[in-house]
Amino acid sequence: MTDNTHQIRVYHHDQSKVVGSGFLVDKSSQILVTCAHVITTALDSLHEDDTLVGKTVWVDFPFIKPSMEPLKATVMRIRPKQVNNSGDIAILHVSGELPTGVEAARLARAASYTDQPFSVFGYPDGLQNEGRSVDGRLQSISINRQIQAVGMSSFGGFVERGFSGAPVFAKEMNAIIGMMSRIETPIETRLAFITAVDELAEVYRELDYEDRTSSREITRRVYVSCATPDRMLAQRITSEINLQGVQATLGHGDNQENYQEENDVQVRLSNAVIVVLTPNSVSDSSVNADWENALNNYIPVIPIVSEQVEVPTILQAFSPIPFYQGFRNGVLMLTQRISSIDETYLQFLSSLLRVWEKLRAESNSAYRFADKVARIREFIGSSTTNRYSPIDIMALQNNIDRFLDESKVLFPEKLIGEETTTRVVGLRLDDIKTFFRDRLTQQRELSRFILDDAYRVISIIGRGGIGKSSLVSKVMGEIESGENNYVRQDQIKGILYFSNRDQEITAERIYLAGAQLLGGAPEKRLRELWAKPLEKLEDKFRQFVNELRQDVYIVVLDNFEDLLDENSYLRDASLQMFLEAFLRGDHNTKLIITTREQVRLPETFMRYERRMIIVDGLPQQDALSMLSDLDINGDYGIREENHETLVELVEKVHGVPRALQVITSILAESPLLSLHDLLSQETLFMQDQFIENLVRENYRRMDTNSRHVMNVLAVFGSPVPAAAIGSVLRPFVPNLDVERTLKRLIMTHVVSVNRADKLVYLHPIDRDYIYEYLNYEYQKLIQTRSSGGDESGVFT
Repeated sequence: MTDNTHQIRVYHHDQSKVVGSGFLVDKSSQILVTCAHVITTALDSLHEDDTLVGKTVWVDFPFIKPSMEPLKATVMRIRPKQVNNSGDIAILHVSGELPTGVEAARLARAASYTDQPFSVFGYPDGLQNEGRSVDGRLQSISINRQIQAVGMSSFGGFVERGFSGAPVFAKEMNAIIGMMSRIETPIETRLAFITAVDELAEVYRELDYEDRTSSREITRRVYVSCATPDRMLAQRITSEINLQGVQATLGHGDNQENYQEENDVQVRLSNAVIVVLTPNSVSDSSVNADWENALNNYIPVIPIVSEQVEVPTILQAFSPIPFYQGFRNGVLMLTQRISSIDETYLQFLSSLLRVWEKLRAESNSAYRFADKVARIREFIGSSTTNRYSPIDIMALQNNIDRFLDESKVLFPEKLIGEETTTRVVGLRLDDIKTFFRDRLTQQRELSRFILDDAYRVISIIGRGGIGKSSLVSKVMGEIESGENNYVRQDQIKGILYFSNRDQEITAERIYLAGAQLLGGAPEKRLRELWAKPLEKLEDKFRQFVNELRQDVYIVVLDNFEDLLDENSYLRDASLQMFLEAFLRGDHNTKLIITTREQVRLPETFMRYERRMIIVDGLPQQDALSMLSDLDINGDYGIREENHETLVELVEKVHGVPRALQVITSILAESPLLSLHDLLSQETLFMQDQFIENLVRENYRRMDTNSRHVMNVLAVFGSPVPAAAIGSVLRPFVPNLDVERTLKRLIMTHVVSVNRADKLVYLHPIDRDYIYEYLNYEYQKLIQTRSSGGDESGVFT
């Protein structure tokens, strides 16, 4: 790199040492960018959050001669490091005049960085005055969108502590492609990760960079689905249509379970799906999944028949091409059908509508088909009838960030009410009154533990979806309303709800929300103490616990497993400090934790913890009762099933409540699917993975509109007002009826609603899966564009 005038050094607040790097990205506005953790190091701060906004640090431009005095830079925006290691971005504004000769970095983004050489200049320990330049090679983009980088040889130095925030120069692109953010440990792996410029642009939207992701247009992209025994025929067909200028992708059969997500994405990125119909494929769950996925998203399906076979009813409507009359003639008919996709698209939609109307007329449960018919009519009647066009997760996140910036008050940590003697702060947990079953023993135990002075922490441990949050919600709701048989309402002064589903649980948030819960003079004392920067955290937490002595409070920490490291210890030092102060204190307040993983407490405090381990789901009769209530009107075929089939279902999912809800949703989304057919898919019910498998299957069967709403909720990651979903999606899908779609998802138990606060959210299992899937889809989208399929060509 010939010009480093944009690069800065960031100093410790006493200017005794360099703690990291950064660079100028906007000369006219005097804007710098660096890592958030560089700022926390510079300020000796324990918090990497919005409390840093407004703080100042010292910086200089070391490549400007003669050397200059450090300048003050003020923190404007912070995006803390996320659980998946993305984020970790700080935007600074330089005070005073920039030195002569400084220029903003030239920035660029590419679709792929694989095998490109790069250089980066940093300030490792011992070389903070002169610095060090290292070289390496860029690798692929990771799931969290960071660029992976590796050292080119085992000799010489590589990226280490002191390079954080440094601009990364891609030699072939002759531009800065991002900011060095972290290294793999141990350092001998010579692996580093770079925050790309497009993620920087999400935090500083005015960022100017060159986008080099677009490439040549592809007129048609199709996906070929076949059963494994028919793969040779499918490969021959794929090769032939590729020669005709069509980009064809051959899917993986159902014996390749690791490729289910890839098949799903490839279908949705295609203009049409070709289904090779044989006796093998008609009974193949993977092939059925492919064409169902296409039809749910209004992507044309082209069936081809190579031998005598009973064509599924729906596919009969799309004029199967008879390859048994001659291979060459079949290829000619197929390429003609592909070339006329746009001209015949409304004809395809009309055929799809007619077949669903016919199935509705012939069915004993017309309601199951009515929603399908209504959705297709709505799609045909809208001003746009484009096939599925995925929204970049980056663009979606950017729009959500913009919405949050503009709304300001989306997630207030407010006092919900004092209509009873029990004060409540925070968002209550699930509204589960309708479907809660059994757990009478656990309800009684939890209630008694709350009043037992021997315990300060009650850990409720169990797999995802087994009902931990619902159990706590049930007991807390009864305490609030005075209906609990063991804990009187007047025995509990207040309840504080916190969930990683809403916001990441931090010691600071617990402290400030707890102060609000206490109210009056205690709240004033605690807030004044927190505002004193020189007071030690231990003393602040000690005083907080001291204020709890007079009464009994309950602090609920939901989804606590997200805060633990791989050894089940708390990752956050300040939260660990808070927990130890809580356990040492003299008080009667109870900490109720729900977690999938057991929390490892220091041995000194283990005697204060009581564990409730929930292994089993609902008893058979309660699970059957819940199933009946989930299909209260008999719309999804559950009430029509014989008792033996229902018992088999309950046994396969071990009575886990969330699994029962998801199965109901699958049946609601797929009117042609019977419960018997679902149970025959053995891979869905594998031990230890059945809930995750069912969530994946449910998401796969959803239509485009449902997915758009689910995707937004997954990226939000927290309960939001319904209006927020429409505001975020409007620029991408202006004709989407969010209210209608959301209502359906709530009715089918996919989306939950906190009716007291009118907020909607996803179950953590659904949220985690969808977020990972979106990252995967985004990577495939980038690969598609870089291989010649830009958005204008693939998504017509």
